[in-house]
Amino acid sequence: MRSHSLSGVTFHPVMRFIAFMGMVAAWFNHALWDRNDE
Repeated sequence: MRSHSLSGVTFHPVMRFIAFMGMVAAWFNHALWDRNDE
C-alpha cells in the first residue's frame, strides 16, 4: 500500500511536468513561427 502511494505521488508530478513542458514548447514554437512569418 505504501509503495503504491509512493508510485502515485511520483507519477503525478512527472505527468504534470510533461504537460507543462508540452505547453511551453507549443507556445515557444508558435512564437518562433509568428516571428519568422513577420
